[in-house]
Amino acid sequence: MTDDDLEESVRARLFSLASGSISPEAASAWALRVMDSDAPELRDERIRTALDRLSGADLMEGPGQYLHAREDFDAWAHPGRPYRSRRRAVQPAERETLATVAAALTICADDVTRLLTAARTPS
Repeated sequence: MTDDDLEESVRARLFSLASGSISPEAASAWALRVMDSDAPELRDERIRTALDRLSGADLMEGPGQYLHAREDFDAWAHPGRPYRSRRRAVQPAERETLATVAAALTICADDVTRLLTAARTPS
């Protein structure tokens, strides 16, 4: 396979993934098979980056929830196009809650015991 052939195959898979005509699992499986080969085209950084993205298309963020969405796939297929993430910004109240939880997770065991006792909460 030549550089152009593999590059065209990668591009076709990216567009198919972005359009929804192939599943994230199919795109990932294909990319992993190509990455496991010793094709000399894998030395091309652009091809490696695209294959790396394709191989992670089926990553899960939680049960039944993909890490990447169509917007991500579209951005991979169209580098340079303006990209809007589906993830919203963290609001100030959420940031404060997260900071409080993070601080609570760093307190020592003696303080946890003291707080649980004071709250009359069984440990």
